[in-house]
Amino acid sequence: MSKLLTIAIPTYNRAAYLGLCLDQIFKQVKQYESQIEIIISDNASTDNTSDVVRSYKDNGFIFRYVCNEENIGADRNFAQCFTFASGKYVLVFGDDDVLLDGAIDKILMVIRSGEYGVVYLNSYGFSADYLFEAPRKEKNGTVIYSDQSGIIRKINYWITFASGNIVNKSLIDNKFNPDEFVGTNLVQLNWVLSAMLAAKENVVIEDYIVAYKLANTGGYQLCQVFAVNMNRIFDCFIAKGVDRKYFDILNRKLVQTFFPNMVLIQRKQVVGFNFEAEDYFSVLKSVFSRYPAFWLFTVPVIKLPFRLAKMWAIIAAKLSI
Repeated sequence: MSKLLTIAIPTYNRAAYLGLCLDQIFKQVKQYESQIEIIISDNASTDNTSDVVRSYKDNGFIFRYVCNEENIGADRNFAQCFTFASGKYVLVFGDDDVLLDGAIDKILMVIRSGEYGVVYLNSYGFSADYLFEAPRKEKNGTVIYSDQSGIIRKINYWITFASGNIVNKSLIDNKFNPDEFVGTNLVQLNWVLSAMLAAKENVVIEDYIVAYKLANTGGYQLCQVFAVNMNRIFDCFIAKGVDRKYFDILNRKLVQTFFPNMVLIQRKQVVGFNFEAEDYFSVLKSVFSRYPAFWLFTVPVIKLPFRLAKMWAIIAAKLSI
């Protein structure tokens, strides 16, 4: 019998984080082994990842462990996870992210209740202790969207967060190539957008389901990835007949909140993404100049003195709601 859900974890040299990730998954899936498939795809780690994985196997947990003979790159490892997944629904889950207690119960309740393209999982970030740093204001319930514009407005650029988007693999066309966007750092957009746009309904779980590790990514050019590369992906979908209006929604949100916030982080010299190698005004202008919101929200945060830029970003965030 095929599985209802696959949770596939791409990992590379993250043994220090992987244990917590697996602890939270395995303690929740034991009673659902007939319905849930677990895959761990190790991208030729050189740390003690294999020892961590073996400890779970020795304790009787059932999962598939794939260890690549060589490092095939993060994007290709993500795509490999999606390819290997046999479940109807697939969650490619970050090795440093955490499924909160009760998450599996809530996820299964939702995916059993309808035929959804994407199930979006609400999340929050943490620095050290995901329990202590959990938001004090809880959210709960689900919201079903019968049009793609609604779900895109709701989750906007969080569509790129692999751990927050479960996709219905059965809705994706047989001609789908999960490797199509390898090298963009956004390979997951391929299956998220494909499933979302093919579905009659998509759903958001308002409860906090995932906690993600802050300041634990980077090493790539953020403007190149989230402006140039993302819009190249959008152009590929548009060439296939997808309405441009969906991507205009995403782009406006990027320049209203995402890039202003990231520019401020860089100007505070917080370690993370590699802005130093980019002229981010020029890069962003080349992609977003046709959007008035770019000039209104992003450019002042780039050009104004830091204190004024910070004040404007706060005002802009309120105006963009």
